[in-house]
Amino acid sequence: MKTVLCHFYNEEYLLPHWLKHHREIFDHGILINYDSTDLSEEIIREMCPSWSVVKSRNPEFEAVKCDIEVQDYEILVDGWRIALNVTEFLMIDEEELKTRKDDLFISSCMMICPEEMKDVDPSSKKLLIDQFTHGIVTGK
Repeated sequence: MKTVLCHFYNEEYLLPHWLKHHREIFDHGILINYDSTDLSEEIIREMCPSWSVVKSRNPEFEAVKCDIEVQDYEILVDGWRIALNVTEFLMIDEEELKTRKDDLFISSCMMICPEEMKDVDPSSKKLLIDQFTHGIVTGK
């Protein structure tokens, strides 16, 4: 099984794109809600109804406590797993996930929003990476 873990707070802007992308790669998701007040949880339940949405045990977001909470969920699942933020999109050949058993280095792409595009809302009808193409590829 392939599982993605993610913590979120009021991510309704990017969340539909993130879910659409990652539900094609992962069998399951565990999404940790930091008391969102927007439609984030409803979006997850609509787009990925079999994925788990859990309330964070942390009253406030603190990086170390967040990491420990994610690690505690990671040990509960078998198979391949990764923790991502809603701003991180895993770009990998799915066949590689099927054959790799050990840790692997994954190159990343940091997306950058130029000043002239700051007020442009992405369309849900097109992949986000096809709409916003400014970025920096790191690693190989």
